Amino acid sequence: MGGSWGATQRKFRGQTPKRFLQNTDTAGLVRETLRESYSDERAVSKAIAEDTGMSPKAAENWLAGDNPMSLTAFLNAYHNNPRFKAWARKLLLGDGETDPSFQAELSAFIRAVQQRGDAG
Repeated sequence: MGGSWGATQRKFRGQTPKRFLQNTDTAGLVRETLRESYSDERAVSKAIAEDTGMSPKAAENWLAGDNPMSLTAFLNAYHNNPRFKAWARKLLLGDGETDPSFQAELSAFIRAVQQRGDAG
């Protein structure tokens, strides 16, 4: 029965190697978007938690830039906070160097999500 109790660091599923995190700072972009969107709130973490359906601790981690939001939390905040929606659109659509077909597909996706959220 072999175990790895030594000094060898094990890689667990879900850990992202640092080399993949160097090109984009998604957590930092989300952090800035959240800070700008919820700057008027007294209890920022609680307001974010309410809008995303996640815990205040998760919101604190997002605000600290420790980890990015899940897609579910991002879309919930997108639907529940108009200021976040405006900042998220800038975040997602603001890069002029991306492929035009990608921009068109992303815009269509955002419109579909908006329509689905408005319907129910």
